[in-house]
Amino acid sequence: MPPSDALDHGRRRFLKTGGATLTVGLTTALAGCQSGIPPLSGQLNFGRIDAPQPTADGYTRWVPAAAASPTSDDADEDDGVDHVWHAQPARLTESPFGAASLPVGITTGRLDHFGVGYRTYERAVTALSSSVTIAVGGFDRTTVADAVDGTGYEERGGYRGWATYGRDDLPRSVAVDDSVLVYAQSGTDEPDTARRRVETTIDAGEGRVPRQTEAEPAFATLVERAASRPGNWLGVSPFGGVAGSDGPELDSLATSSISWDFDDEAVYFVYDLVFPEGTQAPERAIKDSLRGQRRAVESSLIDIETDGRFARVELRRPARTVDSSGRGDGHPQITWGVEYDRTSQQVTVRHEAGETADAARLSIGNVAPEATPFAKFDRFEPGDSVTVQVEDSGGLPLRVVYTSPDGDSSMTLFSYDPAEEDA
Repeated sequence: MPPSDALDHGRRRFLKTGGATLTVGLTTALAGCQSGIPPLSGQLNFGRIDAPQPTADGYTRWVPAAAASPTSDDADEDDGVDHVWHAQPARLTESPFGAASLPVGITTGRLDHFGVGYRTYERAVTALSSSVTIAVGGFDRTTVADAVDGTGYEERGGYRGWATYGRDDLPRSVAVDDSVLVYAQSGTDEPDTARRRVETTIDAGEGRVPRQTEAEPAFATLVERAASRPGNWLGVSPFGGVAGSDGPELDSLATSSISWDFDDEAVYFVYDLVFPEGTQAPERAIKDSLRGQRRAVESSLIDIETDGRFARVELRRPARTVDSSGRGDGHPQITWGVEYDRTSQQVTVRHEAGETADAARLSIGNVAPEATPFAKFDRFEPGDSVTVQVEDSGGLPLRVVYTSPDGDSSMTLFSYDPAEEDA
């Protein structure tokens, strides 16, 4: 696992550049409704689980090694890819998890609208700290060209046969080949970094620069074990820390992952744990950690398998107990434009393209007093804009936040830091 300071840097950048907020929490990948689930008692039920088998990895080829990842001048020396998210949005949308599931939100929440809804993507992959997302399936070059026409995007000359577009208000870059697009954004104080990230990702996918699986043996081992499921989070510490669980962290973990899967009868959470070479996976410690996790207690069955330094933990929950209706059909996908007036200390945020949003679900975060400019709209659609004062933001980025219909989770759709303009 990357050093803790690298993880912290990646999380800070993720929140800063407008990804889905981690405050959603892993438990919101389940439904808000807990029907059919007994009250928490700490009692765990262990037994054999026949979870669906994963398919071969088809996504980490696009993740460059940390040493190949472009960084800003003030970035940490070890800054690079630390967490990798993978989702199959089309499959998850039709599953009990629904389009509002966490893997879909994390991988697509930062994406602009490029002609088709993220719910149709075959795959979406996000390298957390570098703010790069790869989307596969459901579009072609013409689809993307039509989608960016009339927005702030401009053609940027292409890269190694890929069509490329970019914009400068909040620096963003996208490259598209047939059925694959690579998207990145960066702060206004590092305007060229988004383009460089996109190009490096393309080079990794086409084998011109080292991939993370080639540079980090522990990560390669984890990928081999976790493989591909409808949802994957590689690099997470599953029993504490960033996972938001209530149990103690297993400090000796080398790396680990959590995956989402389902069949006609149940949903599954699958943890793959990799411990250092020369050690044994501590089954008792794993069981003890599970006793502090709400998700484990709410599971109907738990299966733990250890093999030398490897462990797999599978949690099973009946599909009938998962009700995602309160979270709606996922977040709106919107291309945002932004304009900052230094004199008046006002930021105008525009809906340039994409889906119409329920304005009651939108809010502006990190401004004081809390701004409610969307209240004048019933539906927020292409051509609409809002303007807010930012002189009292306390130095924090302005965020456009989407809240689920049940109010239990929220995510940042767009983030902009006017302080970078003044730097």
